[in-house]
Amino acid sequence: MDDRWYWEEPDTRERQQGKQALHQAKLEGVVARLAREPDGQYFLRWLVQGSGVFRATFPWSHAEAAFEAGQRRVGMTVLELCAAVGAGNILINNDEVNENA
Repeated sequence: MDDRWYWEEPDTRERQQGKQALHQAKLEGVVARLAREPDGQYFLRWLVQGSGVFRATFPWSHAEAAFEAGQRRVGMTVLELCAAVGAGNILINNDEVNENA
C-alpha cells in the first residue's frame, strides 16, 4: 500500500512558510507606503473606522453579527499591519474621517 498521500513532503511546510512570509512582507510594504502619505493615512483611518473596530454594536440577528464580525476582522488585520510597520499611531487621529463620515 502506498502511504505517500498521508505524509507531507519534507519541504511543503517550508515552502508554505516562505509564501506566507512573502505575503506578509508585501502587505506590510503597502501599508508602510500608505502610512507615509497624508492621503494614504486618511485611507487607512477611513478603512479602520468603517470596519467598526472601535464601535460597540448590538446586532439583531446572527447574520448581522456574522457580517459585523467579518468587517471587524478586516479592520483588525489593517491595525495589525499598521502596528507591524510602526504606523499604528496614525490611526488614533480620526477627526478628519469622522467629520466626513
